[in-house]
Formats: sequence, structure tokens, C-alpha cells
Amino acid sequence: MYKELFERLPDESESSEKDRGFNPADLLALPDAQRGLMQQVIRRGPVSAGELSRELEVPAEAIEALLQSLTEKGLLARMPDTTPPRYQAVLRRKRSRRLPSSIWDNLSGKLENDG
Repeated sequence: MYKELFERLPDESESSEKDRGFNPADLLALPDAQRGLMQQVIRRGPVSAGELSRELEVPAEAIEALLQSLTEKGLLARMPDTTPPRYQAVLRRKRSRRLPSSIWDNLSGKLENDG
């Protein structure tokens, strides 16, 4: 009966998979090493692997592996045209909690037609 109406609504699971970036709660789910690196990038802004290696006193190879993993997850982005490569945190836009105004018209029309 309301199948057409609900097909118009965005699928929550599909939209969350398409989202890139993170919100602060996402940091809690990361392993300690990734969380620590993300916190450092968030505090410092765009940063290179070498800078992170020196500040965190972690071998550059380990930092580069962490940066690659976080970049693949969409939590970090490599800044274009920087030498050495610099990375920055990718923040997810807050989703609107407001329903499209057309949904109320669609619901009213559907209820009138069925009633």
C-alpha cells in the first residue's frame, strides 16, 4: 500500500556506506594505534608521515602503513600536490534530521486516496 512512498525514502544503510569521513564517535571504534594517529592529525591539521613519526616516536614505515589504512577507510585524505605527502582528517557532514517537505504532501495524498 505505501510501498511507492517508502521506496522514495533514502535507504539508511546505503547512505551510511557511501559516507566518507568520521565523526568523533567513530574514533572510539578504532584500534589504539589508529586512534592515536587520528587524534594527532586532528590536533595538528595537515601533517606528513615524517612529522608524525618524530612526534609519536614511531618508525616511519609503521606511520605510513597507518596513514594508508586510514586513507583507505576514508578517514584521512592525502592533500594533492604536497611534497612530502601531507594528510588531513576528513570530517563527515552531519546528516540533516529534517524530512523532505514533500513527504508530508505525499503522505496526505496517499491517506486521502486510501481513505
